[in-house]
Amino acid sequence: GSAIHCRKLDLEGNISITATGLCCLSNSLQSDSCCIEALHLFNIPSAIGDDGMKALARGLAHNTSLKSLHLGCLFNNATIPPAQWVAFSTALCDPSSVNSTFLSNHTVQRIMDEDDTDNVCPEDIDLYLRLSEQHPKYAASCKILMKHQHLHMQPFLQWKWGLKFLPVAVTWFEQAKTCTTLNVQLPLEERRVVVVEESDLEFESRVLSAMYEFVRGMP
Repeated sequence: GSAIHCRKLDLEGNISITATGLCCLSNSLQSDSCCIEALHLFNIPSAIGDDGMKALARGLAHNTSLKSLHLGCLFNNATIPPAQWVAFSTALCDPSSVNSTFLSNHTVQRIMDEDDTDNVCPEDIDLYLRLSEQHPKYAASCKILMKHQHLHMQPFLQWKWGLKFLPVAVTWFEQAKTCTTLNVQLPLEERRVVVVEESDLEFESRVLSAMYEFVRGMP
């Protein structure tokens, strides 16, 4: 509805919100015309359960405008169970395929409120959020390198571009190499953490393996 045209949507303390309501909100978040940048969901009922939280995570997966999701201090100090964290992790970095990882959410920079000590983001989610905040240009490439040790080139052989795609692949690897030099500051860490721990030799081996598969598969 009209909510998708707002920059900020504040539903804090709305104890009447249900899983069905979050499903509707999820659909709005997935709309191409969604403009919401900040979504406040403090102190909402824990009774929304897995269905509501997973629906919200699905909305994030296909959203490109939201930067801050203030989800915390659930009603009666409830904690977010592991299954719901997994849903949010998948929304931020879907490892099922390279394309799914690329199409994951690389925009949102915050999920929990800092004042909520009962719910702390798992380390992998923290890393994805910091990537989007500190290195937005490389977030997608870093996640692909993190989750896919070998980039299968077979799907690209079916494109009408054929051999013309090879320079595109080479250029992508050249740009993605920057990911091996990036580090991020995690909220609970006093030191900076390397995003993709990979030596130059290991990265070059990855590139050569992908290029070999591509050339070998050409008719």
